[in-house]
Amino acid sequence: MEKIRYLDEDDTSSIASTALRIKDPVKKAWCQTQWTNLSLQARKLEMPEVYFDKHTNMLNKIQNKPLWQLLNRLYNLLGPEKAPFATPVMHEGGRIEWHNYADECKGVVAEIIEE
Repeated sequence: MEKIRYLDEDDTSSIASTALRIKDPVKKAWCQTQWTNLSLQARKLEMPEVYFDKHTNMLNKIQNKPLWQLLNRLYNLLGPEKAPFATPVMHEGGRIEWHNYADECKGVVAEIIEE
């Protein structure tokens, strides 16, 4: 049986600090917006509660650290000109596809290769 550990105040402050460490206000807004978008999609897909922060009802950035890091790296890769055209779509089981709407594309699925 899986144990669920809820975050205490120290955990919550460390989550907030991950977003606070982003100095670029545009990057910060983009990452937070995408995180909210993914959190809403995860809720609609009825993902297990263990993936969510009980205080914010958003995806837990500690539990989902690789995804948060991916958002940050993806923004760095795309830059402020292209990042607004990248949109995540979450599927059953938490699989995420990134869709590219840049250059008048109509939502072409982009492949993200981890180095």
